[in-house]
Amino acid sequence: MIAWPENEEQHLWLREFMRIREIVNLKDDCHFIVWVEKDTPVWVIALEGWVGQVCSIHFACDKPRMLPRALCRAVFKYTFEILKLKAVYGFQDSTNKGAIRLSEWIGFRLFHTLPGGGLRGDLRFVELRADECRWLETQNGKESPTDA
Repeated sequence: MIAWPENEEQHLWLREFMRIREIVNLKDDCHFIVWVEKDTPVWVIALEGWVGQVCSIHFACDKPRMLPRALCRAVFKYTFEILKLKAVYGFQDSTNKGAIRLSEWIGFRLFHTLPGGGLRGDLRFVELRADECRWLETQNGKESPTDA
């Protein structure tokens, strides 16, 4: 189930979840989308760092698990159709193989690497543009991936 923070206490809890899981300190103007199972947040997606028609995006989960397709569709519908952003950007340490696999599966493309810029390795900069997003209901006349 998809949820949003409803009060300041939940917003602070989600910020702490992201800080612990992803080692990122989010700005006050961040937006959260949360996947909840049995009343427990298991995936948290944060949008922040707004510049023009783009922002950065962060994904974190409670333990290694697949990202639900329904959540991907909701995140990118919100990002590209409701907020009308042109692209989202992510940052990854080159040693975080799980994050790299996830971003490639979602459809992000590597556009720059900063040698030694990560916590343990190189810093990878990835992007997903609205006109290339496969998670929108229709993209170039094709339906988005289903859960089947």
